[in-house]
Amino acid sequence: MGAVGCKRLSMLPPELEEVAVPFRSTSGIAYPGDMTLLKEIYDRLCKEHDIEQGSRDADDLARAAMSLFGAGVVEEAELLDNLKEFLSHKSGTGHATA
Repeated sequence: MGAVGCKRLSMLPPELEEVAVPFRSTSGIAYPGDMTLLKEIYDRLCKEHDIEQGSRDADDLARAAMSLFGAGVVEEAELLDNLKEFLSHKSGTGHATA
């Protein structure tokens, strides 16, 4: 059934949910597979750039990721490149690290 208190939204039978290929959006609407990708990128960049989760820098990174996604940047490599560039400008180095 999923998380406690969460309504099951999938139209697939429960036995097929585990093997289904996650749908990725091209419309700016974040589906579960998209949110997983965004979370993985967020976690990776927080670790690479020593950003403490819950900090202002982490919040800024999350907002930037969602903003890019909403603007149609949905491919992992492109998201990573843009977010690394965002972090380099934010830190004042002018070039991406890690």
